[in-house]
Amino acid sequence: MSNESQTLAVKRAQVEFHNFASLGEPARAQRVYLEENVRRGALLHQHAAFIGSMTPFVEIGANAGHSSYMLCNEFGADGFALDISADSLRYGISLMDSCGFSKAPVRIAGDALNLPFQDGSLRAVSACQMLSQFQDIEAVFIDDGCPCACIAAPTTRP
Repeated sequence: MSNESQTLAVKRAQVEFHNFASLGEPARAQRVYLEENVRRGALLHQHAAFIGSMTPFVEIGANAGHSSYMLCNEFGADGFALDISADSLRYGISLMDSCGFSKAPVRIAGDALNLPFQDGSLRAVSACQMLSQFQDIEAVFIDDGCPCACIAAPTTRP
């Protein structure tokens, strides 16, 4: 299995798509983001006793970071929103203002195969609707250096 990144052309296409998704129709995008947060938040609340603390977390493929804002504001978690598109992440600032969020994740523009975290340094990794963007999906979960290697092994469950 390979941790080979996608070509620059493919990454550029993803950035253009993210820019359109976040900035093309902002009102529609915000409505969709908030609807997704309701669904994701309900699932997290349902399993909160099992999940425990999510600090620190990283959301990979965060787009505008809407789910990261939810984790920060609804669940009191601290963490990072990572996306290949810096423009989409900047839109998160507008989202924060319009939704009245008081806490923000640290926004990082970067490639999910080259995360700036040491192995075992994160409590949670969130990745929604982004696996299709990896050339080798299995590498996301089982190769050394994969995004999931950053998750700290839980010592206890609440």
